[in-house]
Amino acid sequence: RFTGRVRAEATASAPALARGCRLAFSPGARTVWLRNSTGQTLVVTAGEGLHQRWGRLPERIRSGDVLWIPAGEKHWYGATTGTLSTLALLRAPDTETEWLEDVGDGHYRRCLNLMST
Repeated sequence: RFTGRVRAEATASAPALARGCRLAFSPGARTVWLRNSTGQTLVVTAGEGLHQRWGRLPERIRSGDVLWIPAGEKHWYGATTGTLSTLALLRAPDTETEWLEDVGDGHYRRCLNLMST
């Protein structure tokens, strides 16, 4: 589900309207490509990272950013050269996360290079 070191901690228990997970990414760590059945709200709580939706250019994400990723949209996110902390919120109880292919090192480096220009 991840490349690199990521610490995950669940934040809600059933029966809740939403469930969440705090994620702490070490430098260069990232998710695989994924999609959520009911969409995802991603809150960046500290640091800086990258987020990319399938077929789009990557975007830089920073502390305080809140992203909405619609249901079924393929995406990935992770840290840049520093650390990144996020809160990923999903509607409960029907949410399923589909974990897809890795974000390869070459693709990740190209995304970092795009952000540095």
